[in-house]
Amino acid sequence: VLDEANTNQIAEVVNLYNWAKSKNYHFYALTSASAEPAKQFCLKYNLPFMFFASDQKMLMTMARYNPTMYLFDGAIVKDKWSGNHIPSVENLKSYLK
Repeated sequence: VLDEANTNQIAEVVNLYNWAKSKNYHFYALTSASAEPAKQFCLKYNLPFMFFASDQKMLMTMARYNPTMYLFDGAIVKDKWSGNHIPSVENLKSYLK
């Protein structure tokens, strides 16, 4: 749930979003929160992206930490990071060679 999310690295996530957008890479933010709390979270932290609704059980199965970031290549998970270890753009570039 969004009110339990670690928000310490929001700036890094926004930086990754902006980089991904500039490269035409897909970026999806998922939450099990309902639409209004998700919208308020985006406004509170001035996020340039919105959240997609997702099933809480599915998210808890995928990610043991809130938030968790995944890098996919099609249907293949290339890597994942907890909210305490959000990768830099340079780190992500090493996966995209």
